[in-house]
Amino acid sequence: NTGQIGWYLTYVNGIWTNYYGNSNYLQYYVDVEDFIGHPTEPGEIWLADHGGIHRSTDSGQSWEWRGRGLAVAEPWRMTDSYANDDHVLIGLFHEASVLSQPDYSPEWIPEWRQLPGGDGQKPIIDPDEPNRMFWSSQGGSWYRSANYGQSSNQLSGEGPGDWNSEGAMDRGIPNALYIPAWFYHPVDSVYHCEIRRSSHHRTTKDTISDFYPTLGADKWIWRIYPAWSNPNYLYAYFPDGPRLMRTTIARVAAPSVRSSWHAITGALPRTAWVSDIDFDHEDPNILYVAYSSA
Repeated sequence: NTGQIGWYLTYVNGIWTNYYGNSNYLQYYVDVEDFIGHPTEPGEIWLADHGGIHRSTDSGQSWEWRGRGLAVAEPWRMTDSYANDDHVLIGLFHEASVLSQPDYSPEWIPEWRQLPGGDGQKPIIDPDEPNRMFWSSQGGSWYRSANYGQSSNQLSGEGPGDWNSEGAMDRGIPNALYIPAWFYHPVDSVYHCEIRRSSHHRTTKDTISDFYPTLGADKWIWRIYPAWSNPNYLYAYFPDGPRLMRTTIARVAAPSVRSSWHAITGALPRTAWVSDIDFDHEDPNILYVAYSSA
């Protein structure tokens, strides 16, 4: 590895080949653990990585997955499409993000295709346009695709952040995407976490929070929650404290949203780590809170 994730070298017929950054990196997972050669076939190599077992029959130029049946996946978060049954996107905690391949049938056993990025976090599929999707890796590295993962590009300005990087999409028209982003405060020389909002398929991007004066530096956003029934209700959960922040005007102009956030932590039954939150589908003021311990 020599300090670079996914970097390996091959030595064939007296020639070293460097495969760091090569286009074949989506054929295996970049956290590589070990290699072993076939005892009688010199061009056959087996690779162990955090995604399972892969085999090459051309001296490491390309790889095929050979790990079916191995319990190696660590599903962290997943999403599916409201419109297409065969659109499923899973963030694997230590094996990237993977996308199911069509077509759906009642006895469907899908094949999975690895997407760019590192350790998978919470993915998002647009509820109205199922070919449009977003996924992220550790540290706030976000990607976008408009054609069901056939091509993608990395979003800029959203990291670096904490290991967990979870955004959300509301059910407004058009949909708004909310992503936690870290900002550097040049006067105080500290980092603070805020929320970026984008709509119209990422043609706009606004910072809609100003948590730093209230919460201080190095407070990271664990999760962002838009309410089901009212896209103006948006919640942000900070585990440091813990603290739950809310705005009821998330869709208006950014300056107004930035000054509208307020803490509702005191309304919760306990001041303990919140595992997850869900909403009543009719009343955005009704929350269901799951804690990490009984």
